Amino acid sequence: MVLLGGVDPEVPAELAAALGPHPVVTGPVVDSLADVQRSAAAALTGYRACAGWVGVPPVVEADALLPERALAGDAAAKRDLVAQIYEPLAAAGNAVLETVQTYLDAGGSLEATATVALRACQHRALPTEARSGDHRTSAIGCPRCLHPAGSPDVWSFGKFVGSL
Repeated sequence: MVLLGGVDPEVPAELAAALGPHPVVTGPVVDSLADVQRSAAAALTGYRACAGWVGVPPVVEADALLPERALAGDAAAKRDLVAQIYEPLAAAGNAVLETVQTYLDAGGSLEATATVALRACQHRALPTEARSGDHRTSAIGCPRCLHPAGSPDVWSFGKFVGSL
């Protein structure tokens, strides 16, 4: 364990080389000596979690290992994932969460996500929209997916991916 003082979070290349072939995991920069324990704990759990990242770089930040740390049982990493990933998605609306869930369910395939999204959005077609194929022209938007009229959404994403 190495404790570096100062404001530059970069690990000097010479130091990383001197520490050997194993990855160097840096904890987050903290404001006081009282917070060093939190940074050191993140670095240590990050180091243990490096085995879960094939091709881990020689120097890696503990925050880059959040998923691996969370899977290894690190409660702080789980809290950080919720705060950094889930909460912003939830704040963006139900449609965003549904799209991300579909993307994950489809194994990260944009094409499969677009196909599912297009099928899910077919409920939106009103008689005048059925001819144009674009539900966003509706004055009320989509009550099921909570898209206001004229907003970019999964449908336009699906049309974009389908045009590729």
